[in-house]
Amino acid sequence: MSKIIVSFKGATIAEYELRAGEMSIGRKSTADIQIDSLAVSGRHARIVTQGDTSTLEDLGSTNGTFINDNKISNHQFQNGDAAQIGKHTITFVAGSSPLVEEDDDDDDEFEKTVVLGVNAMPAMAAVPKPVAPAPSAAPAPAPSAAAPTIGGLQILNGPRTGLVFKLAKSLTNVGQKGHCAAVISRRSGGYHLAHVDGPNPPSVNGEKLGKQAKTLSDGDIVEIGTIKMQFQATAAS
Repeated sequence: MSKIIVSFKGATIAEYELRAGEMSIGRKSTADIQIDSLAVSGRHARIVTQGDTSTLEDLGSTNGTFINDNKISNHQFQNGDAAQIGKHTITFVAGSSPLVEEDDDDDDEFEKTVVLGVNAMPAMAAVPKPVAPAPSAAPAPAPSAAAPTIGGLQILNGPRTGLVFKLAKSLTNVGQKGHCAAVISRRSGGYHLAHVDGPNPPSVNGEKLGKQAKTLSDGDIVEIGTIKMQFQATAAS
């Protein structure tokens, strides 16, 4: 079942499952989705759900309803869409389709895939997974050798804010199910982010990636599609 997540400055306040028909959004206590803020009109907007389709409609509110900073009168929700109502954000999550899904095969120690929601990524053609050379045999570390540091990415926006996924594999594909938009490789020198496919390359600290891979440093802000993440040189346990 689809749902709406209400958040304020990145912190989740409430979640509402959408039912068929109309659900009102407003400041009044009688609203189905109440947002107690003076920036929100008493009857601000409504969501009309018919089958698998949910449409957001502004009800002539004083401050308006926005999608991606564009004022709208009505908008058909797609998975991951975030609407601004006053100073609050409402995020639409369609059915059972998660914004972030990890495909982690324990039998594959070389590669991992982190799947972002369909609408978090630009449209792109399917691309094959990077073909990795077979790892060469390496001598076992000495008993006193320290365990390698495992980095991670922490999501900074959307319904999964705060989620950390570890970058324990040699390659981590980051993108859309069946596609690959970027790849993070883990080598002795650290972690390196490279653009694989799609018209909108990832960015690091606001700078778009070119053809060369970018070495990630602790605290770097990585943006892929509409998802913003922070790289951690040592992932939280």
